[in-house]
Amino acid sequence: MFAFDEMGGSRHVAGTGTPDCRTYRLEAGQTITSPIKKWGMGYSGDAQPSDFDRWFVTDPSVHLPAGKWTITASAVVWPGTCPTAAIVTLRAAVTGHVSD
Repeated sequence: MFAFDEMGGSRHVAGTGTPDCRTYRLEAGQTITSPIKKWGMGYSGDAQPSDFDRWFVTDPSVHLPAGKWTITASAVVWPGTCPTAAIVTLRAAVTGHVSD
């Protein structure tokens, strides 16, 4: 799941995941990759077309307005069958500047 946070601003969109309990094998020294995407995000049903959340969620691609942004990728993992009490959350964040 990915979250998008405007640094020094008020815009923030957090994604949610689904507890599908799909099995993935994590191997030491091997990477897992995913394109930046949005899913599980929503906005108020009475939001104006200019509302940031509505604009962001309805755009089919990931576009951010000009400014400084932090994009955080998160994964929730657990050993064995799901879910167990031994849940681990992994996060990695990058900060970038979006130009006009």
